Amino acid sequence: WRAADLSRRGKWLHAVQCYEQAIAEHPGNADAYLHLADIYVEREHWRAARDLLAAGVTHCPADARLNVLLGNVYLNDDDHDRAITCYRTALKHDPGNPKALHNIGLALARSERNAEAISYLTKLWYARPEYPGLAELLGGTYMSVGRPDRALAVLQPAELREPDNALVLHLTGLALCGLERWKEALGRLRRAAALREEDAETLRALGWTLVKLHCYDEAELWLRRAVEVQPDLLYAHMNLAVLFLLAGDVDACWETLQTARQLDPENERLASFLKHWDEGGEIPEIAVIEGSYGSRRED
Repeated sequence: WRAADLSRRGKWLHAVQCYEQAIAEHPGNADAYLHLADIYVEREHWRAARDLLAAGVTHCPADARLNVLLGNVYLNDDDHDRAITCYRTALKHDPGNPKALHNIGLALARSERNAEAISYLTKLWYARPEYPGLAELLGGTYMSVGRPDRALAVLQPAELREPDNALVLHLTGLALCGLERWKEALGRLRRAAALREEDAETLRALGWTLVKLHCYDEAELWLRRAVEVQPDLLYAHMNLAVLFLLAGDVDACWETLQTARQLDPENERLASFLKHWDEGGEIPEIAVIEGSYGSRRED
């Protein structure tokens, strides 16, 4: 209690000493590890937090809170495998722990183990659909596996709860694009772009939706803005190339595709399109590069 009081008063160095003494005298006191780890994490002393929590888990292996916090430290270090192990241990002792369910889903999604991520995230969604950040994470993961219908089922209730959540609007727009409901997508993406003026992916998605709605002049404005904000955004260049082709500006299309090629020399779809165009002398089927409904990893 003295350590907690010192911490509240901003005397965190003295608080650390008290917590260390408490741990030395009572190594099975999980709360002492948690409170001291919070001090380290708040100050971004990640190594100290990791070592402390690893010791805490050794002495209190069944404490879900310690396992979750240690998992969070590993997640911050992009050590997804160790983070997942910690979250699994937490869930073994506390199966409904919402932080463990959410964060193991996040770690699995970042590891591109999307099916496993969805299994944990849907469990949390059925229990606590309003859990902060869950709709965005689960909806985005569904988009990554090509299920915009399921993404939409998760995201639409979140949009009703948080009508000004830019990420929810962005993902809802992408899901509607994936279902080719372009007019509905347009409204969401316009609102998302107004809230996230410097997010190149939102600007690109808005531009692409306008391309599909044959609003070419406005689409070009948004796509050029996306490239301006993030010059290495591959799909913004590819979407621009399609726009130029549809508008009949073949030279601008070719030049834009060459820029895209430089950004991603390993892109097989783009390479194939350019090779057939160069060797055959005729523009190949546009669907080959028509591309993105919005997944950042769609190739």
